[in-house]
Amino acid sequence: MANPFEQLKETREQLEMSVSEAADRAGLEPDYIEALERADFSALPDPLYVRGFIRSYAKVLGIDPNPLLRYYRTTVVEDAAVNESLPVPASEEENASLSRAKSRKVKRRKKADWERVKIVLLNEIEVLNKKLKWILISSIAVLLVAAGVIVWLIFGMNKPQVNAVKSITPAQSSEESDGTVAPVSAKRPVVTILESAETGSKYGDVYGISNADQVELTIAAQEPTDIRARSGGPNGDLIADKELAAGQTVTFTDKEWISLRIDHPDRVQLHANGVLIDTSAQKAVSLFQFKRVESDGQQSQNE
Repeated sequence: MANPFEQLKETREQLEMSVSEAADRAGLEPDYIEALERADFSALPDPLYVRGFIRSYAKVLGIDPNPLLRYYRTTVVEDAAVNESLPVPASEEENASLSRAKSRKVKRRKKADWERVKIVLLNEIEVLNKKLKWILISSIAVLLVAAGVIVWLIFGMNKPQVNAVKSITPAQSSEESDGTVAPVSAKRPVVTILESAETGSKYGDVYGISNADQVELTIAAQEPTDIRARSGGPNGDLIADKELAAGQTVTFTDKEWISLRIDHPDRVQLHANGVLIDTSAQKAVSLFQFKRVESDGQQSQNE
């Protein structure tokens, strides 16, 4: 008897169908497809299931399964009696066998699909976490910058302007000691140097303060130094005779005049009515006079 199983492979190839594609359509394992095409029944499971495999594969290829089934029944065993005694499964049993095989395959496929879905989801979650992390860092940076700008707007722009006045030193010419060394303002105190120690002033550098109701001196010691202050002029009442420690600040006020002696002017910051007097170049004992004057009686250095 000719082997009808030889036509299986030829028919499949004519249909341009791969083994795996045929296995998917028949609901069988690829190894079973190849075993059927070789008529290698020893590689197949129990005969109870093989009949269903043959029917399913024949249906996929569009051929009659009966010649295949007859050949299988007559050749699967050598003894004809045993062959006759082989149980012939009913169509329902064959269908049940195929259904179970397909069910197992579907379960395996669903499991594999779910594993792939989990991998994709985990990757997406990781990417999302990285994006959220950078968004959070960027937001914090923006907030910090905005906070810095707000603080600057509140405190930096409202910082009072301090006008600096440079004291006259012996190295300066007499012409430079005749005028005003602070910008003139109609509302702010104006500090004007009237006489300097260089020009022979007995009481040191003499400053006139206009646009002010009183004379106010603030001395902030950067290093220890001795000071002496009198109200009302060089011969006035003694209001302080002390050593200032580093970091110590004192303030003196008088309606008209404060006379000041500083042993080391370069060690202090001296302000007269909020105007900085530059004493950084004066390292020896120096005298200073600060008195209130009328604004129309002063001359600036620029005049």
